[in-house]
Amino acid sequence: MAIIEALLSAVESNRKVGILYDIGCSLDKYINLRGLVPQYRDRIKFGTSVFHAYVHNWLCQLDYHPRFNQGWGLSDGEGLERMWSYLSPLVSPLRYATRNHRLAAISHRLKHHNHRSIQQLPYWLQRKFCQAVRRRRENQNLLDQLLNKRNRHRQGGGNFTIGFFKRQWAAQREFQSNHTTEEDTRRSKLLSIYKREASINLMRTRLRNPRDLLEDPGEIQELMDSIVEEANLLRQEKEEMGVANMPETTDTEEQKLRLLLWDAKSALFVQAVHINAERQPLINSHTMGSRLGTRGKEKIFKAKYPNQQLSDEDDHPVTYDEFSTWPMDHRFWNDGLYYHSSEPWSVDPDVKTGINCVLMLSRTQEEFELIAQELARATGWAIDHYKLIKNKLLYIEIRMVLLQGDANGALDHIDSLPLGECSRLDKLQLVANELQARLRLHSQLIQDWSDNVTWLWRRCQPFSNRGSIGEWNNLVEQLSRSDIESENLGTSSSTIDDELEDLMLDENVDDGEDVEERLISNTEVV
Repeated sequence: MAIIEALLSAVESNRKVGILYDIGCSLDKYINLRGLVPQYRDRIKFGTSVFHAYVHNWLCQLDYHPRFNQGWGLSDGEGLERMWSYLSPLVSPLRYATRNHRLAAISHRLKHHNHRSIQQLPYWLQRKFCQAVRRRRENQNLLDQLLNKRNRHRQGGGNFTIGFFKRQWAAQREFQSNHTTEEDTRRSKLLSIYKREASINLMRTRLRNPRDLLEDPGEIQELMDSIVEEANLLRQEKEEMGVANMPETTDTEEQKLRLLLWDAKSALFVQAVHINAERQPLINSHTMGSRLGTRGKEKIFKAKYPNQQLSDEDDHPVTYDEFSTWPMDHRFWNDGLYYHSSEPWSVDPDVKTGINCVLMLSRTQEEFELIAQELARATGWAIDHYKLIKNKLLYIEIRMVLLQGDANGALDHIDSLPLGECSRLDKLQLVANELQARLRLHSQLIQDWSDNVTWLWRRCQPFSNRGSIGEWNNLVEQLSRSDIESENLGTSSSTIDDELEDLMLDENVDDGEDVEERLISNTEVV
């Protein structure tokens, strides 16, 4: 909460903020329950990180999965984990460090991380843009193939359409949102009844086996009493749930078998999660902390629904070796058949694929818009920061002229800086020198950004905003001319440094190399 409050207090008061977190759903409900940060609540939107979304139930994914909800683009919510990965090399050397040394090392590495991230910002945006283009191309090609297929769910005939996929997605969301907690509880009770019925039937079958009749009569009587007692309990529970007198039809039997199969697969899914958790350290192995926070995880662990096809006979029979290699988004884990729905979104793999393509294309378009916004904000910051430093230098120049004419002029904020016994003019000169150094670094940063910014601006900015690149181009051209002028001015700083070094080497300075051996020996004795 402290991080969230610090973030919200640092951005514009009207800016919406999206927060992707491993348990963003729980954090959102907790904040609402406790009434926390009421002054910021209408500006915050929570979601779950993509990597962790697959283990959340489907109702949670409908509200918090960043691929199923608007506004998130292709963000995966793993940025903080990438930062932890970047800091991980410090774990071993700082294990026995003092608290101050540990904080200093972490601060120093984070400062370098931030500096490098700023330098690589346009390159990072360009890479995200290329990844978005690739994903749009892949999903668009797949969607084009589906749009050429005949829609067997449409009475009037014709092929699949984007509108049909959108309507199926809306129907799926409505169907799933209507599955309340009470229905899940009822299904769990039904499942318990069905399993206990199966156990009773198994015991009855055992009694009908002639070989069991040769056992001890006491054991047989005990088994019969257990069957009668359990059957009476089941009859009472069925009456309470209103399923005692339901006719045994083909549909009810099919639903019962589906429910039992769903329970078995749920238990198997837990084991699959454990297997993938054991394999995950090998999958995530890397040599550089900055290369992979969890950049590749989404390709391995996508949300299990609706990105799967239905499992078919191609998956059977299955061996343990094959099962252990299946990713969590394998079609085997599809639960569509177990929701007692025969709608196209539930049973047709083409419809499910089409829904996923439409969703991914929407998220990709959002990604382009987010990249365009980030690029405009980055160039705007670079220009404003350059102007800020230039204005400060101009102010100091004017201030120095005033103090040279009147040494007792009015004080300002620079005079209050604690810089030892420096005079007012010396303070101004020191600050000016520092600002000049910062200006040179920032000017170099702008020139380093220039190529990537120009490349991105032509591709991701809307036509109405493409003309605003003019101020950036003017600044880059101005800095280029300044560099040419600097190269034509006299001796370079490197030459001055070389001459200064040669001058110092010629001086007869006592550098300690000619100290007497007797003095060294006496010092060692002491």
